[in-house]
Amino acid sequence: MPNAADSTAYVYLQDDGLPDVAAWPAQFAVIANGIYKFRGVEITIEGPVKANMGTTLSIPASGARPPLILQPIQAADKIQWDLETGLSKPLDPFEQSAFVRLQDLVRNAPGSLEVTVTGPLRQSADGIVLEVRQFSAPDHSAIRSKSSAGH
Repeated sequence: MPNAADSTAYVYLQDDGLPDVAAWPAQFAVIANGIYKFRGVEITIEGPVKANMGTTLSIPASGARPPLILQPIQAADKIQWDLETGLSKPLDPFEQSAFVRLQDLVRNAPGSLEVTVTGPLRQSADGIVLEVRQFSAPDHSAIRSKSSAGH
């Protein structure tokens, strides 16, 4: 389902797994006939966020989905596109601070904290990383959340 405002498309998976971020660029190139450029994958996922050693956060594995390492979003990884400038949309202050705000919530939660997290997905040497661009949690304001693949 296209989203013209951000030059992205919403993709819904058939199961609770994750998209294959290594295979999707080649698959997208075939489907798009070279008309669009693949900029990355952004997901929205619900689950319990837990604090690990230090300042690290994660969402444990669930069913077909492996565990996710949560990290702050990097401006270069944002997939939303500005058609007028021909550049990625810049991070707004709320997006820039999302990870730190989530850390504070998790740190101060009396137990496990169920959250909906949205952000770019990428593979790293340490595992699968979800860069926190926005999130919502019970009793906290919901923050614009949708899944999209940049093109």
